[in-house]
Amino acid sequence: MSSAKFIKLGLVGGLRHYHAQVFLQMLNTCNRKMLKAMDWPEFTAEIGGNAGITAVWDEDIEVARTAAAACNIGTVLERREDMLGLVDGVLIPDDCTMKHQQSAIPFLEGGIPTFIDKPLSRDLKETEQLLALAEHHGAPVLSCSALRYAKETEDIRGNPQLLGEIITGGAVGIQAEGGLIFYGIHPLELLFSVIGSDIKSVRNSGREGEDFLILTYRDGRIFTVASNAKVKPGFNLHLFGSRGQTLINVTDGNYFYAEMLRAFLGMVTSGKSPIAAGETLKVIKVLVAGEHSGRNGKTVNFTSGG
Repeated sequence: MSSAKFIKLGLVGGLRHYHAQVFLQMLNTCNRKMLKAMDWPEFTAEIGGNAGITAVWDEDIEVARTAAAACNIGTVLERREDMLGLVDGVLIPDDCTMKHQQSAIPFLEGGIPTFIDKPLSRDLKETEQLLALAEHHGAPVLSCSALRYAKETEDIRGNPQLLGEIITGGAVGIQAEGGLIFYGIHPLELLFSVIGSDIKSVRNSGREGEDFLILTYRDGRIFTVASNAKVKPGFNLHLFGSRGQTLINVTDGNYFYAEMLRAFLGMVTSGKSPIAAGETLKVIKVLVAGEHSGRNGKTVNFTSGG
């Protein structure tokens, strides 16, 4: 029997939306009949064990109470700040407002390990401020697309010689309401998880709803990221190397969500983020630059530091 400390987690907002519903099912034992009646998506991967969501807040307290009853959450709060002192870490799911990140401020100021769902912000200055606030108070932060943890990329990441030198390629994904920054983050981080983020410049040669980023790396290689509202929902990564090529279709949502949550739990325990702040910042920089380039048709160049 494990003697590891039980990790108490708080969930802040987003309960009407997909990610919060996924996270709750994976971290807590939920009543499946109740979830079906609530029309929640079904996810079967369970992390459980020595961690669980023990406190919840949502701007609609009745939604929070219903979720708490379905997923064995003992504490429903009227103020999100009241989680301070009750939990070891906080999850702030995307609530489709692009303002969910603002809920993180009291927890970062309290030094609490915090997951801030993608995107960290659509504003570069706010991104820098949040990361600086976290660093100042010693609060580890994880903010990313779950596709960074896709099972389908593990062979390539674990065996760099499989394709030989990766010369070029591209990632493609659906674009939902919210535009490039909100959903283009998925194919971008899918690419970054294999190739890295040492980008020299970005140019968006697409158009609204059909963004097409041309990323030039500092070593001279060129890759593309397409975020398109017209394609069938899904994400893939096509890589071409000196020894071969591969088309990676990402389909196992149970896996990438579970692995992202495990990375978060590891952060809560260790106090160290699995993704460097500079990498998180670079993701937002590239997306913001891509959005600007789409408007003015110009290439955006990055300094050697980012």
